[in-house]
Amino acid sequence: MILKNIYSFVFVFMYVVNICGINILFVTGSFPHVSQRFIQDQIVKLINNGHSAHIQSLRLPKTDHLPIDFTKYKLIKKTFYGKELPPLELFDIVYVQFGYHGQQVVEQAKKQGFKGPIVVCFRGNDLSGYLQKNPQRYEQLFKDADLFLPVCNFFGQRLVQLGCDCAKIITHHSAININFFAFKKRTINSAQKLNLISVCRLVEKKGLIFAIKAVSILKKKYPHIKYTIVGDADTVSKAYKEYLQQLVKELGLEQQVLFYGWATHEELMPLLDKADIFLLPSITAADGDEEGIPNAAKEAMAVGLPVIITDHAGNSELVEHEKTGLLVKQKDELEIVKAVYWYIQHPQQLKQITQKAREKIEQEFAIDTTVKKLEAIFEQLLINKKAHK
Repeated sequence: MILKNIYSFVFVFMYVVNICGINILFVTGSFPHVSQRFIQDQIVKLINNGHSAHIQSLRLPKTDHLPIDFTKYKLIKKTFYGKELPPLELFDIVYVQFGYHGQQVVEQAKKQGFKGPIVVCFRGNDLSGYLQKNPQRYEQLFKDADLFLPVCNFFGQRLVQLGCDCAKIITHHSAININFFAFKKRTINSAQKLNLISVCRLVEKKGLIFAIKAVSILKKKYPHIKYTIVGDADTVSKAYKEYLQQLVKELGLEQQVLFYGWATHEELMPLLDKADIFLLPSITAADGDEEGIPNAAKEAMAVGLPVIITDHAGNSELVEHEKTGLLVKQKDELEIVKAVYWYIQHPQQLKQITQKAREKIEQEFAIDTTVKKLEAIFEQLLINKKAHK
């Protein structure tokens, strides 16, 4: 009872101050998370637009690094940790960031008698590998939640196939803050240097095996080639990282391939600046895990890097072949090699592609654009809820 009174004081005060905005509870697995900057960017943008955002992190974060925005916006005071949700009556909307957590949120909402909208996002593994053993995991969630926001049309179609009412589905892209990613015109002088880069977690679905094999082939023509992998393994994928490191040794690429580890935004920018081509040859992993649309590719396109990604899941919604980047087959290092050659041999097309890619990001994947759409979605949900009271 005392805890509820404390919650009530904090949130009622917040409600009075923010009476014109929407009070949103974000629910996610771990916050802040080093590879989920898109959640933080969305929170910050909503706050800047006059809304109130609080975060329920179901687990403690596994990082000691707090992003600048986390401190600037005092998000530590707005974040609660644990599986028990705060009194939901203090919020207008509950916004669940991954499908995994949807059902437990719905069940707690029922117990609390929460009448507001519950919105659930689907971003990747929560709509692929997670369903491998039990495709019906979300059957009850589809009935109980109000709206589902897959990050790509590919996942929207999958939701329909799984039995979700199409009227409850709206594709809503993950976004990047393009103000952090300045565009730079690029030329590739392969006679002097050839720097490739990937930015991703070290997990199977990122397809790094095929990128490394492609570097082995490219080394024969470009012995000065460098390939930087920015990102790291988590506790589950440590064995996969060790496998990648062993593959690099077996192929004699210790001088060509650098495992950089995690990078802050400030550390990442000079790495992208020095790169010539961005690679992300995503695949469907053995456990069924798939991408949505990788944010790292959006960031690369925003800074003017030519990208090579596989025709996988929602990737074709981001990259149109030879117009905003190059799409290649999954699990095919020779396709990656050919794509690198193509960029080197077509400097004029490269200029056009990178310019159009930047425009694509500005128009469809910029945080300003996507948050405006999200605000409209939330406002309509609230109107609909009031109309049905």
